[in-house]
Amino acid sequence: MPVARAHHFVPQFLLAGFTPLGSKEDFLWAFDRKTGKQWHTKPANVAHRKDFYRVDVPGVPPDVVESGLSKMESHSSNVIREIIRTKTIPRGDDYVTFMNFTALMSVRVPSGRDMINQGVDFISKQHLKAALSTPESWAAELHEARTAGVDIDEDAASYETIKECLGKGRYTFAVDQNWRIKTMLELMGKLAPCFAPREWCLAISSSGGFICSDRPVTVRFTRRKAAMDSPGLMREDTEISFPLSRHVLLIGSWEPFKSHTIALTRKNIALYNGITARHCERFLFSSTKDFCWLDKDGKVRYDFDPLARPVQREE
Repeated sequence: MPVARAHHFVPQFLLAGFTPLGSKEDFLWAFDRKTGKQWHTKPANVAHRKDFYRVDVPGVPPDVVESGLSKMESHSSNVIREIIRTKTIPRGDDYVTFMNFTALMSVRVPSGRDMINQGVDFISKQHLKAALSTPESWAAELHEARTAGVDIDEDAASYETIKECLGKGRYTFAVDQNWRIKTMLELMGKLAPCFAPREWCLAISSSGGFICSDRPVTVRFTRRKAAMDSPGLMREDTEISFPLSRHVLLIGSWEPFKSHTIALTRKNIALYNGITARHCERFLFSSTKDFCWLDKDGKVRYDFDPLARPVQREE
């Protein structure tokens, strides 16, 4: 049996919701903010990377994670199609499935993996700086590593050598693919229960004007914060948005909504499309070539050119 190699980080069934017919066999518009390129294509041809979820574990199929995600997507697709059809937030087991899928979509994308890599690099460097505070603290660190069975090259790991390397800053800590995927799945399990307590509503675009991205679950502050502050999924004064189709957008807040379903004006649709566009990793997906979005001056725009520049995500 062939092993799957093209691993979608945005499922095809979700992308299908941003085609005019809502079908995987229909076409959508893809936009590359980095290059400015636009093209018409099917959901199967975008939002994937080769071997993105491939694992290397003896006795385990290399696509076991991709296969598992496909099964989860199959179940989730039924729940989301019903949400789109009924314009209603699910309850019971379907609500749990929905929250699990929303959590998964926040960590399974390339930006989620980058977050894991950056976290490992930052924490490891901080630990190394503390261990190198004195020759004695470094000796204690090496002793602990040897006790744990780590084979250490005395010259390469000397206090002076590592201290010099740290001073130059020419290094990055990284983990292997198996560890990154394990962490991704663990994060999904921890985030889903955190999502559930939020208040949720469905924003409706009768014209089908919502867009999607390669980073579909976004979080933003609802109140002005310090310039260097960054929103987090569990922080107060934040709002989560997640486009489910060109007609339906999920919004999550800590504050209650007057209604669990709201119809948005063209300007509010453009507002959320602007949020989606500015928080994307690189790619946007739309049912139309000229989608609406709101610029920083509060003007509704339909031209893609101002968005086509090297992506610097706004937090």
